[in-house]
Amino acid sequence: MNFVRRFFLSEEFRPHGFIAERKVRAAFGLTLTCLGAMGVISYLSVGRLDRVEDWSRYTAETISSLRLVLLHVADAETSQRGYAIVGDESYLGPYHEAQGNLADDFKALRKFTTYNAEQQRRLDALAPLVDKRMSRLAKEIEIRRSLGFAAAQAAAADGVGRRLHDQIRGLVGEMEAAEQTLLQERESEAKRIGTAARLVIIGGSVLALSVVVIALVGDERDFARRRAIAARLALAGRLGRLGAWAVELPGLKLTWSDETCAIHELPPGTIPTVEEGLNFYAPEFRELMRGAFGACVRVGTPFDVEPQIITAKGRRTWVRAIGVAERDAKGSIQRIHGALQDISERKEVMEALQLQQAELRVLFDLMPALIWFKDTKDVILRVNQRAADNAGKSVEEIEGRPSREIYPKAYAKLNSEDLEVMGSGKPKLGIVERMLSKDAKEIWVQTDKVPVCDNEGNVVGIVVMASDITERRQATEALRESETRFRELAENIEEVLWIADPDDSRKLYISPAYEKIWGRTCQSAYEKPQMWLETIRPEDRDRVVRALQIKQTLGIYDEEYRIIRPDETERWIRDRAFPVRDTNGAIKHWVGVAEDITAYRTMEEQLRQTQKMEAIGTLAGGIAHDFNNILTSINGYTELSLMTLTGNDQVREYLGSVLQAATRAADLVRQILTFSRQEQVERRLIQLRPIVAETVKLLRASIPSTIEFDISLASDAPTVLADPTQIHQVLMNLGTNAWHAMKDHAGKLKVSLERCSVDAAQAAAQSRLRPGLYARVSVSDTGCGMDEATQRRIFEPFFTTKPLGEGTGLGLAVVLGIIDTHDGVVTVYSQPGEGTVFHLYFPAHAGEAAAITAEGEPVPRGRGERVLFVDDEELLARLGQKTLTALGYEVEAATLPEEALAMVRADPQRFALVLTDQTMPEMTGLYLAAQLRQIRPGLPVILMTGYSLMLRAERLEAAGVCGLLLKPTSVRSLGVAVHAALASPSTR
Repeated sequence: MNFVRRFFLSEEFRPHGFIAERKVRAAFGLTLTCLGAMGVISYLSVGRLDRVEDWSRYTAETISSLRLVLLHVADAETSQRGYAIVGDESYLGPYHEAQGNLADDFKALRKFTTYNAEQQRRLDALAPLVDKRMSRLAKEIEIRRSLGFAAAQAAAADGVGRRLHDQIRGLVGEMEAAEQTLLQERESEAKRIGTAARLVIIGGSVLALSVVVIALVGDERDFARRRAIAARLALAGRLGRLGAWAVELPGLKLTWSDETCAIHELPPGTIPTVEEGLNFYAPEFRELMRGAFGACVRVGTPFDVEPQIITAKGRRTWVRAIGVAERDAKGSIQRIHGALQDISERKEVMEALQLQQAELRVLFDLMPALIWFKDTKDVILRVNQRAADNAGKSVEEIEGRPSREIYPKAYAKLNSEDLEVMGSGKPKLGIVERMLSKDAKEIWVQTDKVPVCDNEGNVVGIVVMASDITERRQATEALRESETRFRELAENIEEVLWIADPDDSRKLYISPAYEKIWGRTCQSAYEKPQMWLETIRPEDRDRVVRALQIKQTLGIYDEEYRIIRPDETERWIRDRAFPVRDTNGAIKHWVGVAEDITAYRTMEEQLRQTQKMEAIGTLAGGIAHDFNNILTSINGYTELSLMTLTGNDQVREYLGSVLQAATRAADLVRQILTFSRQEQVERRLIQLRPIVAETVKLLRASIPSTIEFDISLASDAPTVLADPTQIHQVLMNLGTNAWHAMKDHAGKLKVSLERCSVDAAQAAAQSRLRPGLYARVSVSDTGCGMDEATQRRIFEPFFTTKPLGEGTGLGLAVVLGIIDTHDGVVTVYSQPGEGTVFHLYFPAHAGEAAAITAEGEPVPRGRGERVLFVDDEELLARLGQKTLTALGYEVEAATLPEEALAMVRADPQRFALVLTDQTMPEMTGLYLAAQLRQIRPGLPVILMTGYSLMLRAERLEAAGVCGLLLKPTSVRSLGVAVHAALASPSTR
């Protein structure tokens, strides 16, 4: 090694031109000799390693095959046991597969152990054992197939199969252990061979490397300088996308630099043929390049062209190709060398510049303004098409001529302004003035004049742009008028008009009606756009927020909600919004209208209540007739039983209870008819004070002493037109409700009657209350009170807050029905925990009050007058006949209207009076009365009905009915009605 070092570092070996290069080559030759020797040694080592590897592979294959033998025997045993237990032939599939696989396993083992006599001996011993085990399994399968599970189980229990299995496993274990030992020995041998080869290779490599390093040390500076020059040239080529190429003659050997390869998108070092190089040029440039290259090769004509190539990746690229011939001392062309530069970016920039100039020219000509450029000598350099059209000339006729020749009339004024701008170097913008167009029409124009300067700031000309703003001025005026009308409209309507950003983050406009409806200033809504959400009742707020989210998605918003004003009053609002979109369909802003619908909602609620009342009334009218007929039977026969029964007080008590229950049922039907306004009201002028006093007396008797009464009855209360019975019922219902509100503790029930004058302000608070004089009855308690939700429903039929079985839900509905029929108004004021007060307003009527007669007088009796009783129900006909007979009349009964007509027609003077039901098949009572009056004018007729909705006084009078008797009837009501009809002067 020292000898080599001394030789290559000696003075004789130092590189000097050609000799230095030869010594370097000698050093590289010695290095290659060392490498060759290492290659031979490596080859021999690799051969030995391959043989060792083959033996190792055979050993691994042998171990794998031995394990497969055990696995397949185990599969056969498992399959046989499954078949023995289940008896299903499908379980023998693995057994049959194992038979075939075992044959393959032994064949492979014979192959892998061919050169191992000991393993062959063990294999000879293993094969019979496996055969015996498989034969034993086959025998047990046949026993199971022919004799059954028990026999097969007994055959397997002798232990022979287990011993065979253990022998097989033991012999396989011995063979596997032997193979493992052999495998370890071969791996050790491979390691020894590999270590020796590595030492030889490493030593040879170190020797060769030392020779090369020592050889290159002497020429280090020269190589460094060349590398630096080459690096700079390569960097310049990459930056300029410039590559080199050369063709050696006469063999036409082509070489490319790395950058030339990169331009063609080929790997560095690619060496194509000349034909391949020419084929990279695009088809339309290929012949051009062939001709230029051929001329350069033949006669040395240089070329410099800009064609397109198609790179290896199929991309078209603009290049600049340069070629020059190089001659020897005799003038013969030795080679062609040149350069190839990627000029795609320059081409793209030039094309983009040309396109931009064309686009600018188009835009220049399409500009709606009149534009021209003029130099300091008044010569028009450029003009757009609109300016040329305005002058009535072509662009070519104007450009290059003085402006005084184009605009002779306006030249003096225009030129003075131009000179002013060019002299001061400051632009004049927004010059608005009137002028005449080429068709002599007056127009408005706006002119901008800007000086044009060179790079040193010297003014070299002026650009003038004049725009026709006539339509814009007209549109501005129209917009100003439109905004004025919009503001006048928005500020004078009762609805709130609002405009908001697309995301509702900012209110752009809110009309003054917001202050009236919301009770808040518009400025507060501008400052806090989300404040209006805080004014919405909590029950409605979430629904409104969801609607706002849907609005952003679907563009739909129409919601009704309640707001709370600063004075704690509530208003119903209907809020609608509509999107205003731009030309792309995006929402620019929202326009909405918020309307106060409190009055509408109040009327809607009243209408809903009225509809409920009408629905219940329709039901009540439908059942009143039949139910009152039933009650008439119950009342009548009970009263007859009491009249005829003597000496049995217990039965009389029972009958009295029946009569009391029937009376309560009749009161219930009357209440239903009352709140549905289908009960005929007998109103007359009365004083309320005695009725209120009598009702209070009854309430004192029925309400516990824990309730304190506070009574205040004014003596100056006005006379009212009312039905005393119904007023009594109203006060009883209110008093009972007040007691129920206080029955769990002590309380106070206050009843008052007073004279009350209602002014316009009070009347405005109640829709049915009118200014004037009223008698006001007030009933208040100190009970639990009611919340707002309960107050809204207390007048609904069948609505009750009492426990099941303690109320029907008709009390306050009856109160409202009665007050409505009396043209009055009922109001309620209540707070939870503070009690409730009801105010009843009865309009005052002039005149003297009629005396109220008390019941208790004896029932009038007849003196043998003959009476005809007509009812389609036989039970009621017999009841009427028996009742009137008991009262001293002679009575005949008929169940068909035609039968009654026949009886009267046979003897018109036979009957002094006719009582008939209204609702009968084929003929109503009114029609029967009219027919009877035709047979005998003046015959008194009493009409009986379960309800009197359609029986107005004029209809009764037209049919000749002298009295109306409402069911359910009693002995007293029947006796009084018959006596009154017979005693009337018109019937005598």
